[in-house]
Amino acid sequence: IDYQKFNKALDTTKFKILKKRENEGGFLEAMFSEEKGRKIPFFNLGFENNWKNNLSNEAVKEIEYRFEKEMKELNYL
Repeated sequence: IDYQKFNKALDTTKFKILKKRENEGGFLEAMFSEEKGRKIPFFNLGFENNWKNNLSNEAVKEIEYRFEKEMKELNYL
């Protein structure tokens, strides 16, 4: 392992760095919101993004139903 490259990769992909780059120059993967009339930041919530707070119970059940096999393989269920 080239530890210098490894550490550089870790440093340049930190959420704070990526969010700053998006703010300065945009990010192609950011989605456009018809409702808001603008792009929604791709690097939006970071560590505050907790699916338990952002998904309804119905959405969780739908995801678990559709991906039950994969989620069991990965020990998520």
